[in-house]
Amino acid sequence: MSAQGFEAAEQSVNAALDFAQKLTQAKSVQEAMQLQSEYMKSQLATMQQNAQEFGGKAQDVFKQAAELAKSAVQGAVDQSHTSMEQGGEKPQNDRSRE
Repeated sequence: MSAQGFEAAEQSVNAALDFAQKLTQAKSVQEAMQLQSEYMKSQLATMQQNAQEFGGKAQDVFKQAAELAKSAVQGAVDQSHTSMEQGGEKPQNDRSRE
């Protein structure tokens, strides 16, 4: 996931540099404002896409963690039941010997 974060940051920096280069070549304030508007729209779209991708990956990680936790709890419950059953058998055997 961090590799994708770095890739997103690199794309953002490249987009900012491209925007700055285009902005220095603007011939009027109106053209500069148009470039600014296009840049902001592009950056917002990119951020939305990245947020969806990262959100999906985070959701997958949480699902996996929940499954592992569920398995661990179920294992502990099963072990507890087994221990209780084994513990319950010993007093019965001890009583039958008396």
